[in-house]
Amino acid sequence: MKKKLLKKVKYLIILVILIVISGETIYSIVKNEYLLYKLKKEKKKLLEENAKLSEMIEYSNTKEFIEYNARIKLGLKKENEIEYRFEPPK
Repeated sequence: MKKKLLKKVKYLIILVILIVISGETIYSIVKNEYLLYKLKKEKKKLLEENAKLSEMIEYSNTKEFIEYNARIKLGLKKENEIEYRFEPPK
């Protein structure tokens, strides 16, 4: 009788240990999956931002962009071009 009880206690202890170990493993897996999800989301966001920046770089190399900025920011004009300035209405 005592041996059977001792044997059951051993199995119970082993079962508890296995549950604790598997619980930590499951927690670790869930935590890693969540981290993976967040990283994939951040990667997608960065790829979209990279695409937008690439478009901006491409546009900044166009003749229209360079001419616009030369006129507005630097105040340059083409040869034989007349610049008209109007006062804003009051």
